[in-house]
Amino acid sequence: EVTFTKNIKKIGSSAFANNTNLKKCNYYDAIVEDNSFYDTPLYIKTDEDKELEREEWIYRLSWIFPWLLNFLII
Repeated sequence: EVTFTKNIKKIGSSAFANNTNLKKCNYYDAIVEDNSFYDTPLYIKTDEDKELEREEWIYRLSWIFPWLLNFLII
């Protein structure tokens, strides 16, 4: 758990990225840049993130099972 004082104005991009132990962060009114909490329990995936993951899985599957693309609705 991390608690910042009210004097902290901004949490930079990737500040806590990949910290799987982080369960709670109190930052009052600080500005939180994109991906500050990427790949932590606090990270919330955007629709864009979900779509990129979907496209990545389709790409990987197409290499393993090239015929599979004929049956997927893309």
